[in-house]
Amino acid sequence: QQIQVLNNTGNVLRYLGRNEEALEAYRQAVAIDPKCIHPYNGLGNALFGLGDQERNPSRKREYYEQALEACRQAVAIDPKYARLYNGLGNVLRALGRNKEAVEAYRKLIDLADKKEDDYWIKQAEKIIAELQNK
Repeated sequence: QQIQVLNNTGNVLRYLGRNEEALEAYRQAVAIDPKCIHPYNGLGNALFGLGDQERNPSRKREYYEQALEACRQAVAIDPKYARLYNGLGNVLRALGRNKEAVEAYRKLIDLADKKEDDYWIKQAEKIIAELQNK
């Protein structure tokens, strides 16, 4: 229950653009249950958001690397949860690791529920096409 509250708090803070504060909520949730994927996913998203906002190239890369670690933690816990591969692909793409990003998006497509995850599948297919045309 407390993990869900912390995770939801992190989500609200992230949607408000308060990524630094969101990180703290997600980190508290991870400390309570390091086997729960959702706080890692939130951490990855918040760190990715901070990376997108950062102007300093070395700090931007540092945020993306931390986001990558959080995404990988989530995938390691539940490698069959399709939507985790979207975040992983986004971070890899931001880091210029396009081949790995394509693999992540393909994994999302392979694992996704064709009805429930239609939006995510279409997004992944679009990004794969863009990356392969580079």
